[in-house]
Amino acid sequence: MSRCLEIISPGFLLLVTAFALQQSGELLASILLASGLHEIGHWAALRFFGVRAERFRLAAWGAGMVCGAGLSYGQELIAVIAGPAVNLICGVACARAAEHMGWTSGYLYAGAHVILGAFNLLPISVLDGGRAIELILSLWADPWLARRIVSILSIFTLVLLTSGALWLSVQSGGNAYLLVGILGVWSMLLRRE
Repeated sequence: MSRCLEIISPGFLLLVTAFALQQSGELLASILLASGLHEIGHWAALRFFGVRAERFRLAAWGAGMVCGAGLSYGQELIAVIAGPAVNLICGVACARAAEHMGWTSGYLYAGAHVILGAFNLLPISVLDGGRAIELILSLWADPWLARRIVSILSIFTLVLLTSGALWLSVQSGGNAYLLVGILGVWSMLLRRE
């Protein structure tokens, strides 16, 4: 099997194709760019600490890296937060470029960055925010206890998000894009638990 097929899941290709058929190419480009820069943020922080990513995988509901060397809780926390931080910085830069240079598409790119960065900061264990909370709690408590607390927080957060997405879907006359994304996060969480 080729190296490219090992790192890109069929689910990722299917999701990108479906999205491309339903939405504009520029929207898809803004989301893919925000996702790519998000992962580069994680990768750059790992490289700063001298850690090499052994494997990278794009899947339908996100990307992931496998690293060989261990990091301290503080170093891993920095690496985890680096992805959303890059998105927030790029979001502000795109918005400023849109404002000062008349680049109207810049607001689309800014929005993709800010939404992706903020979404990844949600307190859900399979997202950066949940992992960050687990690492912070592990500094002061047993890692097992920290993992349990974040698991409970993850389920609570996802129940709220699912309820909100269902309500929005009904209010919008059946638009279920947000609900599909949340179901993807549920799927990742249930496979991890």
